[in-house]
Amino acid sequence: MLGVVDEKRQELEEDIQSLKLKVSMLEAEKYKKMNTLNKKALEGDQLTTEEKDMLKKEVDLVETLRNELQKEPIKESRSRRLEQKRVDRHSLSLTFRRKKGVISFTSMTTKTAGESVSIGEANSGKSGAQEIKEILQKAKEENLSKEDLIDKVSACINRIYQEFRPFQLTALKSVDEDVIVQQKSNTRFSVYNQVLPHFDEVTVDEEVNRLGEKMVLGYDDLVMRVCDSVAVVASVLVDTVSFASLAVARPEIEQYITQFQTAIEALKVKIIGLMTIVKELIETYVKCCECVDDDFKKYLENYNFGVSVLQKIDLEPVVNSFIVEAAKGEGQQLRVGFIEKDFYESGESLSSVVSRLIMVIGNVVRNRISKMEDVTKKKKKDKADEDNPFVLPSKDIVKLEFNEVTSVCYSFLESLKVYVGKVYTAREVRNISENSTTRLKEEPCDFWQEIRSKEAPKTNGDPPETKLAAGSLNRIIETLTSPLFNDTLYRRAFMFSFPVFTTAKKVIDTLFTRFMVPLGDKPSDEEKKTAMVIKSRVIVALKYFCDDALDECNQSLLEYMKDFLNRPEHGESYQKSLKSLTQTIDKRLYERNQMISNYFIPPVDLFFTQDMCSPTLFFTRMDDYEIAKQLTMVDSAIYRAVRSTELIGLSFDKMKHRAPNVCKMLSRLDAISHWIGTTILMFYDVDMRAKILNKFVSIADKLYQLQNFQSLAAFYFGFEYPPVSRLGATTALLTPQSTKIIKTISALFCPDNQNYKLYRNLLIEAKGATVPFVAVITKDLTFNLEGNEKFVDSPQGKLIKMEVQERSMKYIDEFLSFQQFNYNFPVVQPIYNYLKNVICQPEDLLYKTSVTVEPRKSK
Repeated sequence: MLGVVDEKRQELEEDIQSLKLKVSMLEAEKYKKMNTLNKKALEGDQLTTEEKDMLKKEVDLVETLRNELQKEPIKESRSRRLEQKRVDRHSLSLTFRRKKGVISFTSMTTKTAGESVSIGEANSGKSGAQEIKEILQKAKEENLSKEDLIDKVSACINRIYQEFRPFQLTALKSVDEDVIVQQKSNTRFSVYNQVLPHFDEVTVDEEVNRLGEKMVLGYDDLVMRVCDSVAVVASVLVDTVSFASLAVARPEIEQYITQFQTAIEALKVKIIGLMTIVKELIETYVKCCECVDDDFKKYLENYNFGVSVLQKIDLEPVVNSFIVEAAKGEGQQLRVGFIEKDFYESGESLSSVVSRLIMVIGNVVRNRISKMEDVTKKKKKDKADEDNPFVLPSKDIVKLEFNEVTSVCYSFLESLKVYVGKVYTAREVRNISENSTTRLKEEPCDFWQEIRSKEAPKTNGDPPETKLAAGSLNRIIETLTSPLFNDTLYRRAFMFSFPVFTTAKKVIDTLFTRFMVPLGDKPSDEEKKTAMVIKSRVIVALKYFCDDALDECNQSLLEYMKDFLNRPEHGESYQKSLKSLTQTIDKRLYERNQMISNYFIPPVDLFFTQDMCSPTLFFTRMDDYEIAKQLTMVDSAIYRAVRSTELIGLSFDKMKHRAPNVCKMLSRLDAISHWIGTTILMFYDVDMRAKILNKFVSIADKLYQLQNFQSLAAFYFGFEYPPVSRLGATTALLTPQSTKIIKTISALFCPDNQNYKLYRNLLIEAKGATVPFVAVITKDLTFNLEGNEKFVDSPQGKLIKMEVQERSMKYIDEFLSFQQFNYNFPVVQPIYNYLKNVICQPEDLLYKTSVTVEPRKSK
């Protein structure tokens, strides 16, 4: 649909545009010649009679043509018709969806792009669906051509569209099937129109004159197929994340998970198909531009190898059994809200990778089959080197594009694989929680029997009134609620570590039992006073529990707590304090439910720039200090989200579902190091590789200044990454300053350097905003916990070893001490998203590329 109701008016506007273009070309030609003659006259050169006649003749011709253009139109040039044909072919974009006699479609007119309506009852009394059906039937009877059919359908939809124009689709804010269809249509056509390139008449004319109209049309057909293919991927992504949200929010409806699985299978097929078409496009480009060299075939082989790697990626759902067991109460407890947040953030990451894919494809389709390209670049090379050192010839550009397409498609399918597992896991957990109707009951607790027993106390260390090195759960609770207890570190160590050796329900039951102090028939005043003090201390302990450990409680446990706190037999003297605890629970419960409901909004927003430049070349043009700042903003956001409970009990190693942010920090070390290798090996020329490696070293120096030791360590691992470290010819071209910086970084993070002694000293001296290196704290905690048992054997049985948890708490507090500081840099897009979700090639393909650019030396 061309988007203009009156076809005659449209034709008139096209004629006007054609005339304006012709006039502008004539004026440009006139200006060029006039400028040459004026320059010659200004330099003192006399104009010849021939030049004077030429000038007069040119001026007269321009004036004559200008007058004629005002009277009648000029026939369009061949290139103009070719360009218009390319636009017209994809101007009519319709998506039909039959439901109760209604057809939904999306209009892609210039003024109203992205608006969607449903064709209902038109003023004629007929439904839009019925009218279009009649048109299609009539076209079949009259054997109309495809062009005539498009014209008739366009006219019908244009008229109906004007009647229903007040409706406009807003952002997808709910999981609704009708909205999903509309959003899917909008996404496909907006992405297609954004990616599809448009070129000026001169460029197209040059291509037609040199290669012929048939070749140019064939190339343009490939371009449009690639654009449509990536637009389809983006639209199917909307299906994927939307039906994923529905499947998790409504696990009882099997249809949603079936539609999600169908979308997943379609995505893999579309990605492989996209890579195949892109290969055909690049091969055609190379053939037309005659920019093939000896190594192009090697890159083509690597690209085909990458396609085979992608085909082997298995997207079968793998449910995380640890998380499911935790949801059932069989394993270590599942923190409420974690599974929904993790599922949502995985969908966000998937959308980010698709945004990168759109950018990469948008850059590929902007290659023009003009042989003059390299000559022009060669003439401007000296100036280009001054402005931007990363200027590549066509033969190296296609190699970079092969690498970029492979990298982003691989990252997409790997992210999709992770996403599928998280969707199925989240659905299983939701199903368990919704089907769980068991109301928790108060269980017998032997607290007072043990405390008042005449047997030897189950303790080890200091008196229970002040501190216990080890003890039973009852004795530890006794310590926490004793009148003389005042050890903040000990209390925090218990509140954060109790999931390692018991459950939240058991802790709550013990505290409630401790609150209900048993008094005899005739208690003395001293006994009453002691009971009041104990109850007050229990209320304080419950307050700390609500502050530090409420995420360990599911809905049933919170309701159980509220039932106990609201009992009237507790007496009026405690009602105010207990009511305050109930209000805290209600508030946290409301905030939690709001947070979880937000995680069911599908992350369908795609972010990409208008320029459609190569992400790699875009990165090379960014300032080193700005890149370091944005990396720091990404790392700081993850670090400041880490909670103490994620580090207790080695959750990051054995129970990853309990340590999401620590695991993000650990996985980011690998991601950044692989991304560095991928980016360096994007460049075929050794000088370019040396320049990008120098750029990374410069960024590392800025990270050192910003005290971002997390990314700084990742950069060190990237420099030591085997596909990079073997590039002897590249590292030989490093500047002396870069070599010095690498040695400094190596001294900090090389594992053999006295257990990170230099780094630890540097961290002690650090002031203000800092992002510490996560691998050091995980190493210290592992050594502390695996070198010491969680329990200690005693004649009274196994006792909880609290001194080990206290030592761990000291390490954790030191690691998290920088969370109080914040970097105040603004987030700069799109570089922030680029660095938040870095793209990597498969490791085996990366090594093949490394060997391609720098072959092994023969012995």
